[in-house]
Amino acid sequence: NRPCELLIDGKRAQKAEVKLVSSGPDQARFRSETAIDGLHVSCDTQIEYDGYMWHKITFDAGKQEKKVNSIQIDIPLKKEIAEQVHCNEDKNVGKFGLTGLVGGGWHKNLYAKPAFWIGNDNAGISWYAETLKNWKNHDRNHTVEIIPGEKESIVKLRIVDCELKFTGKRVIEFGMQGTPAKPVSRKRLFNPVTPTFKVTWWPKIFEYFNYHNFSQEFFNEDFARKSLLEMKKNGTTYMHYIGSNGACPGIPEWGYFGKYWTSRPLGASIVEGNYSPHLARSMVWTYCCLNSRSFMEFMLYQIDRLTDNPFFPNKAFYYDLVGPRLCNNSDHGCGWRDDEGHLHPTYNLRGAREFHKRIYQLLKKKDPDSWPSYHITGQPAVSAVH
Repeated sequence: NRPCELLIDGKRAQKAEVKLVSSGPDQARFRSETAIDGLHVSCDTQIEYDGYMWHKITFDAGKQEKKVNSIQIDIPLKKEIAEQVHCNEDKNVGKFGLTGLVGGGWHKNLYAKPAFWIGNDNAGISWYAETLKNWKNHDRNHTVEIIPGEKESIVKLRIVDCELKFTGKRVIEFGMQGTPAKPVSRKRLFNPVTPTFKVTWWPKIFEYFNYHNFSQEFFNEDFARKSLLEMKKNGTTYMHYIGSNGACPGIPEWGYFGKYWTSRPLGASIVEGNYSPHLARSMVWTYCCLNSRSFMEFMLYQIDRLTDNPFFPNKAFYYDLVGPRLCNNSDHGCGWRDDEGHLHPTYNLRGAREFHKRIYQLLKKKDPDSWPSYHITGQPAVSAVH
């Protein structure tokens, strides 16, 4: 509709000078600088091939103490665009906000989960952050608010809403992405043609949940062969199950890596249903974090090994537990503290995005016809699932 606006204590930033820092085949970097009432502000922006943007904004007060009472960013949208909103959570109401029509207005506590989408059936904007470090808010329930108007609606990001005194630099980071990320087939959207498929769920095939190890002690080849032959007879396309954010605490690697991988307290686990004892290990799991570099590399190694095994020639995958998760495990760098020292979880969006980008590259390199299916459980997070 028109450019976003940065306001500090109600004063608009001067027009920024924007410079191209670098560019390549899949991304570009820009830097812009401006000033408001003696406060120097710079923004470093990374834009990738699919419209994903990540902004790093630095507020520099210099050596003298600066006092502000309000810092906000206004994102103006045409009224016909700002019709619907998604709080990026499968829970429809509660601490995560409300999903549905914007109506007379909308607001959310971004400290609970720093992500939302606003738009209509044709276009929209996804906003996301990993942390709200260096935000300062008295009213956290209105850290983002949508205010409808006669001709346009304003999305207000309230970065500071109470007195803040600081010297030196304060840095905030967040991202935005326009949707759809690529052209949508209207025919496919309203008349989907999906082949008959069945997910190869791993009980009785692999000993442990989400552990694709073909060694004899972990892999039941006879049962897998019978299952896949039966599906082939029925004309079913099978898809391999991958739990993107999960692992079984019983796997051999867990003893060393578990405390670095997990996004839950050690010892916490989830049991899928009332299964017999011999299936227990294949149906017990816990959430892990894709901001843990060693966990991401372990998962990619497993998928690489799975796709190279001639026993599974099909390159169709069903990804469960998809999307970014909240995590405060400091052993791999998650968790952050506000100005009062309170601990908050990190929303691991960038780790999840890198993981799914690398999966896509890995599969397409091996088989251009391979395709993924994502189970996102009501959390669109388009920027994370590529």
